[in-house]
Amino acid sequence: MPPVSTRFAALLALSEVAFGSVLHALSVPFGGHVLSLNQGVLLTLASRHGGSRAEVAGRANQISLIGALFKALSPAGKRLTPMLAISVQGGLYAAGIFVAGPNGAGVALAMTWLALWGFVQPVLVAYLLFGKALFAGLQKIWLELAAVLHVPGEIEWWILGAVVVFKIALAIGAGLVAWSRQGFEGEYERTIREWSEKCPRPQLAADSRPKWRLVLRDLTTTWFLLALAFQAFFFFYSGQRDAQAVWTYFLRPLAVGAIFFWAMRSVPPSFWRKYLPA
Repeated sequence: MPPVSTRFAALLALSEVAFGSVLHALSVPFGGHVLSLNQGVLLTLASRHGGSRAEVAGRANQISLIGALFKALSPAGKRLTPMLAISVQGGLYAAGIFVAGPNGAGVALAMTWLALWGFVQPVLVAYLLFGKALFAGLQKIWLELAAVLHVPGEIEWWILGAVVVFKIALAIGAGLVAWSRQGFEGEYERTIREWSEKCPRPQLAADSRPKWRLVLRDLTTTWFLLALAFQAFFFFYSGQRDAQAVWTYFLRPLAVGAIFFWAMRSVPPSFWRKYLPA
């Protein structure tokens, strides 16, 4: 890799391990959104080092892919879905730069697309695992609750929209600061390295536990169990008791989830050794 890509790939990996471990240890809510903004700032700093729009976009994508691979080494927190987020966010950022160019407008567009993925990915993963039944159940439960609280049923869309707009504004602001402020790059790099020194050093080693136990652990994470609980609540609330309903609300999410987690756990450690830079 070119020196700039190598340097910023290492910084992204360090920040993901350092900040990610701290956010996980403190149980900070929406930590993934914080990390996505950090990724956008680093990609913007890398974009300042010149090149055509194709070269700058390719650099951003390359840095993100290497950062995603390094996420496998994180000593704490989730690894699988963050690796997907890092790689896709890098691709979206690169697309924004390629469309609008390596300038302030390009950074604003790139940061907007990067920021949106933090909201899109959870919905896609939830739909893949649970299907539309989860969203139908959540909507019905919310409408019933809204009626009891005497609030408009569509207020949740306004709240979600406000949160999305707030993150996009924050992302654009952070990107433009990183793009325009002199001396920011050195300060940011020093901060990342100081934080990384306080975190445990990751080790690239295969987990000795059987894969089925790792998949079982994935199926018992808080977000998966919470979603399954919503499914169960709506199942009993709706009064459906036929075999099709049992499959829709319980067996399908478990089957798809097991296949999904098994597939993502099947990548051997030798893959990471092959593609991680020395």
